Amino acid sequence: MDTYADRRNYVRQLFNGPVAAGVGRVHNPSPVADREPTGWERVDRSLGKAKAQFLAASTEEEWQVVGLLCREVLISLGQAVYDATAHGDKDETGTKIGSTDARRQLFAWLHYQMPGGDNKEIRAHIKASIDLAVHLQHRRTATRQLAALCLEATSSAVSVVAIIAGRPG
Repeated sequence: MDTYADRRNYVRQLFNGPVAAGVGRVHNPSPVADREPTGWERVDRSLGKAKAQFLAASTEEEWQVVGLLCREVLISLGQAVYDATAHGDKDETGTKIGSTDARRQLFAWLHYQMPGGDNKEIRAHIKASIDLAVHLQHRRTATRQLAALCLEATSSAVSVVAIIAGRPG
Protein backbone atom coordinates (compact mmCIF):
# COMPACT_ATOMS: atom_id res chain seq x y z
CA MET A 1 0.00 0.00 0.00
CA ASP A 2 1.54 3.21 -1.19
CA THR A 3 -0.42 5.86 0.67
CA TYR A 4 -1.79 6.43 4.14
CA ALA A 5 -5.27 6.66 2.61
CA ASP A 6 -4.87 3.12 1.23
CA ARG A 7 -3.75 1.88 4.63
CA ARG A 8 -6.63 3.61 6.43
CA ASN A 9 -9.13 2.10 4.02
CA TYR A 10 -7.61 -1.35 4.47
CA VAL A 11 -7.76 -1.16 8.27
CA ARG A 12 -11.28 0.29 8.13
CA GLN A 13 -12.41 -2.66 6.02
CA LEU A 14 -10.92 -5.08 8.54
CA PHE A 15 -12.78 -3.52 11.44
CA ASN A 16 -15.83 -2.09 9.71
CA GLY A 17 -19.28 -3.14 10.78
CA PRO A 18 -21.75 -3.04 13.65
CA VAL A 19 -19.44 -4.89 16.02
CA ALA A 20 -16.71 -2.26 15.67
CA ALA A 21 -19.23 0.55 16.03
CA GLY A 22 -20.67 -1.09 19.15
CA VAL A 23 -17.25 -1.62 20.71
CA GLY A 24 -16.36 2.00 19.97
CA ARG A 25 -19.44 3.23 21.79
CA VAL A 26 -18.85 0.99 24.80
CA HIS A 27 -15.29 2.19 25.30
CA ASN A 28 -16.05 5.75 24.27
CA PRO A 29 -19.35 6.86 25.76
CA SER A 30 -20.80 10.17 24.70
CA PRO A 31 -18.80 13.03 26.17
CA VAL A 32 -21.74 15.42 26.06
CA ALA A 33 -23.81 15.52 29.20
CA ASP A 34 -27.55 15.70 28.84
CA ARG A 35 -28.72 19.24 29.41
CA GLU A 36 -32.13 20.73 29.96
CA PRO A 37 -33.91 21.72 26.74
CA THR A 38 -33.71 25.44 25.99
CA GLY A 39 -37.24 25.73 24.69
CA TRP A 40 -35.95 26.76 21.27
CA GLU A 41 -37.45 23.80 19.44
CA ARG A 42 -35.20 23.82 16.40
CA VAL A 43 -32.04 24.30 18.50
CA ASP A 44 -32.96 21.45 20.84
CA ARG A 45 -33.99 19.14 18.00
CA SER A 46 -30.84 19.86 15.95
CA LEU A 47 -28.60 19.37 18.96
CA GLY A 48 -30.26 16.00 19.58
CA LYS A 49 -29.62 15.02 15.96
CA ALA A 50 -25.98 16.06 16.24
CA LYS A 51 -25.58 13.91 19.34
CA ALA A 52 -27.28 10.93 17.67
CA GLN A 53 -25.03 11.34 14.63
CA PHE A 54 -21.98 11.42 16.89
CA LEU A 55 -23.01 8.23 18.67
CA ALA A 56 -23.57 6.42 15.36
CA ALA A 57 -20.50 7.77 13.52
CA SER A 58 -17.49 5.60 12.76
CA THR A 59 -15.88 7.22 9.70
CA GLU A 60 -14.34 10.56 8.81
CA GLU A 61 -17.33 11.53 6.68
CA GLU A 62 -19.76 10.73 9.48
CA TRP A 63 -17.73 12.81 11.95
CA GLN A 64 -17.74 15.66 9.43
CA VAL A 65 -21.54 15.48 9.47
CA VAL A 66 -21.38 16.16 13.23
CA GLY A 67 -19.64 19.43 12.35
CA LEU A 68 -22.32 20.25 9.78
CA LEU A 69 -25.10 19.57 12.30
CA CYS A 70 -23.33 21.61 14.98
CA ARG A 71 -23.06 24.49 12.53
CA GLU A 72 -26.79 24.18 11.87
CA VAL A 73 -27.44 24.24 15.63
CA LEU A 74 -25.50 27.49 15.91
CA ILE A 75 -27.35 29.01 12.93
CA SER A 76 -30.66 28.10 14.58
CA LEU A 77 -29.39 29.54 17.85
CA GLY A 78 -28.52 32.81 16.16
CA GLN A 79 -31.95 32.93 14.53
CA ALA A 80 -33.62 32.24 17.88
CA VAL A 81 -32.04 35.19 19.69
CA TYR A 82 -31.23 37.74 17.00
CA ASP A 83 -33.67 40.53 16.16
CA ALA A 84 -32.46 42.98 13.49
CA THR A 85 -34.60 45.82 14.84
CA ALA A 86 -33.19 45.50 18.37
CA HIS A 87 -29.65 44.34 17.60
CA GLY A 88 -28.99 46.13 14.30
CA ASP A 89 -28.89 44.78 10.78
CA LYS A 90 -25.15 45.38 10.26
CA ASP A 91 -22.07 44.27 12.14
CA GLU A 92 -19.33 46.55 13.47
CA THR A 93 -17.69 46.68 10.00
CA GLY A 94 -20.93 47.69 8.28
CA THR A 95 -21.55 44.26 6.75
CA LYS A 96 -25.23 43.35 6.50
CA ILE A 97 -26.14 40.44 8.76
CA GLY A 98 -27.61 37.57 6.73
CA SER A 99 -30.43 35.31 7.84
CA THR A 100 -28.08 32.31 8.19
CA ASP A 101 -24.99 34.16 9.44
CA ALA A 102 -24.70 32.61 12.90
CA ARG A 103 -21.47 34.42 13.72
CA ARG A 104 -22.79 37.92 13.01
CA GLN A 105 -26.22 37.24 14.49
CA LEU A 106 -24.82 35.86 17.74
CA PHE A 107 -22.20 38.60 17.98
CA ALA A 108 -24.78 41.36 17.42
CA TRP A 109 -26.97 39.78 20.10
CA LEU A 110 -24.04 39.30 22.48
CA HIS A 111 -22.81 42.88 22.02
CA TYR A 112 -26.33 44.02 22.89
CA GLN A 113 -26.76 41.66 25.87
CA MET A 114 -23.19 41.61 27.20
CA PRO A 115 -21.44 44.79 25.99
CA GLY A 116 -17.93 45.89 26.77
CA GLY A 117 -14.49 44.42 27.24
CA ASP A 118 -15.48 42.69 30.47
CA ASN A 119 -17.44 40.16 28.42
CA LYS A 120 -14.93 39.43 25.66
CA GLU A 121 -14.30 35.89 26.96
CA ILE A 122 -17.96 35.03 26.53
CA ARG A 123 -17.87 36.25 22.93
CA ALA A 124 -14.62 34.31 22.38
CA HIS A 125 -16.29 31.14 23.66
CA ILE A 126 -19.13 31.48 21.15
CA LYS A 127 -16.70 32.35 18.33
CA ALA A 128 -14.57 29.30 19.11
CA SER A 129 -17.58 26.97 18.96
CA ILE A 130 -18.56 28.37 15.55
CA ASP A 131 -14.99 28.09 14.26
CA LEU A 132 -14.70 24.51 15.49
CA ALA A 133 -17.97 23.45 13.81
CA VAL A 134 -16.91 24.96 10.49
CA HIS A 135 -13.44 23.41 10.80
CA LEU A 136 -14.81 19.93 11.54
CA GLN A 137 -17.35 20.14 8.74
CA HIS A 138 -14.57 20.73 6.19
CA ARG A 139 -11.85 18.55 7.69
CA ARG A 140 -11.39 15.49 5.50
CA THR A 141 -9.42 13.77 8.24
CA ALA A 142 -12.08 14.31 10.91
CA THR A 143 -11.73 12.19 14.04
CA ARG A 144 -14.05 11.01 16.76
CA GLN A 145 -12.17 13.16 19.25
CA LEU A 146 -12.59 16.31 17.18
CA ALA A 147 -16.29 15.52 16.68
CA ALA A 148 -16.68 15.06 20.44
CA LEU A 149 -14.97 18.37 21.12
CA CYS A 150 -17.14 20.12 18.53
CA LEU A 151 -20.33 18.66 19.97
CA GLU A 152 -19.34 19.67 23.49
CA ALA A 153 -18.39 23.19 22.38
CA THR A 154 -21.69 23.59 20.53
CA SER A 155 -23.71 22.26 23.45
CA SER A 156 -21.85 24.57 25.80
CA ALA A 157 -22.41 27.58 23.52
CA VAL A 158 -26.13 26.81 23.45
CA SER A 159 -26.17 26.65 27.25
CA VAL A 160 -24.24 29.93 27.57
CA VAL A 161 -26.66 31.73 25.26
CA ALA A 162 -29.65 30.17 27.07
CA ILE A 163 -28.29 31.38 30.42
CA ILE A 164 -27.79 34.91 29.10
CA ALA A 165 -31.28 34.85 27.54
CA GLY A 166 -32.78 33.68 30.84
CA ARG A 167 -33.93 30.34 29.48
CA PRO A 168 -33.46 26.87 30.89
CA GLY A 169 -30.55 24.84 29.55
